[in-house]
Amino acid sequence: MVLKNKKYLIFILFCLIFVIYVIANFDSFKRMLSPYISNNVKQTIKEKIIGKEKLLIMQELYQTRKITNNYNQKTLPETEFTKIFFDKFSLRKFDLKTTPAVNNQMFVKPETTTFYLEYIENNILILSNVGKFVFLDGYSFMNNEINESINPNIEFEEEFFKILDVLIIKNKIYFSYAKKVEDGCYKLGLMSSEYNEKKMIFKKIFSNDECGANYAGRLINFSLDEKEGILISLDAIAKYKEYAQDLSSNLGKILFLDLKNLSTTIFSIGHRNPQGLYNDNGIVISTEHGPRGGDEINIISRDKNYGWPISSYGEPYIYEKYEKDNYNYLKSHVENGFEEPVYSFVPSIGISQLIKIPKKFNKFWKDDYLITSLNGASIYRTQIDYKNNKMIFSEKIFINERIRDIIYIDDLNIVLLALENTGSIGLLKTN
Repeated sequence: MVLKNKKYLIFILFCLIFVIYVIANFDSFKRMLSPYISNNVKQTIKEKIIGKEKLLIMQELYQTRKITNNYNQKTLPETEFTKIFFDKFSLRKFDLKTTPAVNNQMFVKPETTTFYLEYIENNILILSNVGKFVFLDGYSFMNNEINESINPNIEFEEEFFKILDVLIIKNKIYFSYAKKVEDGCYKLGLMSSEYNEKKMIFKKIFSNDECGANYAGRLINFSLDEKEGILISLDAIAKYKEYAQDLSSNLGKILFLDLKNLSTTIFSIGHRNPQGLYNDNGIVISTEHGPRGGDEINIISRDKNYGWPISSYGEPYIYEKYEKDNYNYLKSHVENGFEEPVYSFVPSIGISQLIKIPKKFNKFWKDDYLITSLNGASIYRTQIDYKNNKMIFSEKIFINERIRDIIYIDDLNIVLLALENTGSIGLLKTN
């Protein structure tokens, strides 16, 4: 009898500890389980805990508040003029690793799984920021299945701290990375390998031998003076910001890397943190993190200066030194000899990558850009007037996750999103 009571008490104690743990770590616990529970089951659980009538009232209040705060905002699949269907698939089983939460006085960054997307020979390539390669079969993906297609052996010539972007040109895979030298000093590099289903050995093809923060590193294929190459973005933030105007430094620049002789040329200067690049038949569009307020969309032209850290529509973060009674940065770019942005987001949205959408995907979105955001947890559908250097409109499409990367796959006529909060791959498609 005593033994039974003792087992009973141990069981009660275990249950109590488990309940306390769940309460103390509720958000993390909820995120962990969320990808594996259907919406119907979630609704049933809420009804059992809260009560059906109270839950209905709460949901109606939430919808009212959402409409009040976001006038005319639609919820997928509804958009302003057409239906776009959205789904997401968890990648947890592939162990992409997780970037831990960071508390730096100002904000707590949510726990995230950062990865980048590409497509080659019906394989959806997922490359995590810690260097994990996953290849998914594209056609099985369209049938709502996540099947690994190939699993090649991967080797790296050089160690790195984190991956910054991935690019495929013909039959070669390139990725940019930051190599940690010491605290506060990271050097940007590129490695590449021929695509092979069995084994790939990535060798270093470029290294920038300057200390920097290295949060940028976006890559696009580009031809300059009839030479095939890659445009690479390098940031210049915090203590490195003055290098953005220094032509003896690559920091705060967009570089052209000649793939034949592996030499580099400065393409443009005056950049803070370019997070997105897109090549539209020779016209380069970039998205750039500004300071507090001032994320930018820019049309990038050769040998042009984009103003950082002299002109910006943003201002310093409150943990930086700044003048409280006056603007710290000049606002007009053109009046001070710099290129004006196509658009500047004030407040910032945590702007990330961008792509252009063809008519094949949806006639209502023909030639529109989709611009993704991190803190904004949204996609912004825009149209850009190259001739007059301006954005025509912006439609906010709320996804409710940090979006690190976006690609369009012509073979499958789908858009894929790299969703950081749940470590999932997002899918946008039409009928």
